[in-house]
Amino acid sequence: MTEKRDHYIAVKIFLTVFLISAFFFKPNLEVPRFELLTKSLAHHGTTCIDKIQQESGIHALDFFILDGRTYIEPFPGLSFIALTSYLPYSVFLRPKLIQKFSLPAATEFKVSQFMMALSTVILFTALLIGVFFLMLRHSGCTRKKAIIFSALLYFGSPFIFYSLNITNGQDILQASLLFISFAFISMSKPRDYKLVFVSGLLCGLSIFVNGVSVFLLPLFFCLLFLTKSWKNFVFWSGGALIGLLPLFIYNKISFGNLLMYSYKAKYAAAMAIDLPGAFNVARILLFSPMVGLLFFSPFVIIAVVMFKKVLSGRINKIILFAVLFYIIGLSVSVGSLCKALGLGNAWYFNQAGGGPRYLLPVIPFIFYIISTCEFNPRFSKGLASVLAFISTLINLPGLFWTGGASVVYNNLVIFCKNGFHSYMIDLASDIFKAAGLRVEGLSLFAPLAVLILFLLWLWAGDRWLRQSF
Repeated sequence: MTEKRDHYIAVKIFLTVFLISAFFFKPNLEVPRFELLTKSLAHHGTTCIDKIQQESGIHALDFFILDGRTYIEPFPGLSFIALTSYLPYSVFLRPKLIQKFSLPAATEFKVSQFMMALSTVILFTALLIGVFFLMLRHSGCTRKKAIIFSALLYFGSPFIFYSLNITNGQDILQASLLFISFAFISMSKPRDYKLVFVSGLLCGLSIFVNGVSVFLLPLFFCLLFLTKSWKNFVFWSGGALIGLLPLFIYNKISFGNLLMYSYKAKYAAAMAIDLPGAFNVARILLFSPMVGLLFFSPFVIIAVVMFKKVLSGRINKIILFAVLFYIIGLSVSVGSLCKALGLGNAWYFNQAGGGPRYLLPVIPFIFYIISTCEFNPRFSKGLASVLAFISTLINLPGLFWTGGASVVYNNLVIFCKNGFHSYMIDLASDIFKAAGLRVEGLSLFAPLAVLILFLLWLWAGDRWLRQSF
């Protein structure tokens, strides 16, 4: 009975996060990357993006040219996953929007971004928060504590900001795939090879989405070692190889080499390990007020304050080791790439003002090990409450606006200055104008009120029904 109720709550969490992220999604034409590849795959069946750039007049920010063809630089997994929602749209809805409404190319591109986001950043953020709740319940957390931590992971961390933008969405998908993979392998029973296989499959897909996922693989190797079953390792490895298969196929078709990838194709000659640069990257990602994790999600400071309790369990020690290994590996790779490009410290501007998106994959794990601690002394409870409030105050305004400098208080300042805002309402207004309808300006508050009422019904409606009858 308890498990059924937990699953019911997880579904409500999923719907809440999905609807909020969809309502406040932010189409962005400044740094398109994955969208161009998705469109190229859907309309031309090719991995190069030259034709799509010519047709739309929109050009990729991160690209390189190989043998006269243009490709996107990042790992392509997000673009392929986005096809699941973009293909139905491109077949049934897109032609009608273009023909009947005469949508400008820029407006249609924004609509396409939203449709792609439904199966990528929006969907995977909702999946992550829902599975995170179930994982906390599985680990022994009370239902109330699990709900609070799940809400804090969404509203009190950079996840809420980056769930609204597909152009930097690979880190969201990577984080979701890795944590769900961790949940499957943790909840698997002896000889439950199906869950172990799916865990490996999701890990392989996470590398297809973002190659730096390899730096978190030690976590899974340690968990497999603890099972003391060679069959688990075989099934997990088989799943991982199948998850990597799309990447091998993409590399072979695009670059003629199974192991070739875009950054290597463009920067191989210039890249070299730069340890001072890696140390600088780690310092910025963790401690800089521009993008630092400790500034954008101060709640993680609890892990330092309660360090002894965090290390109380064997699994927590493994997770902490894996998190540190990931940060070190990420810092070395980013530092080496920055040296090859001559970027200096300017690289952190591509964090888009929402905090350290490169560290999104480790944030759920940090929150998870904190959740296993008991906040018995009043001091620890009070400190956790204060840090949770500050984290929410910093990240929640990221729903409404994007812009300005990369600094911890930027989104809060913009919100205090400009108030509530939804870019999707702006997009709807553009579509109505293109259709010839007179729209002076759609109000945000009417649809926002509908959303709030629905969420209130979702969470409290069953209570009202029980009280009424």
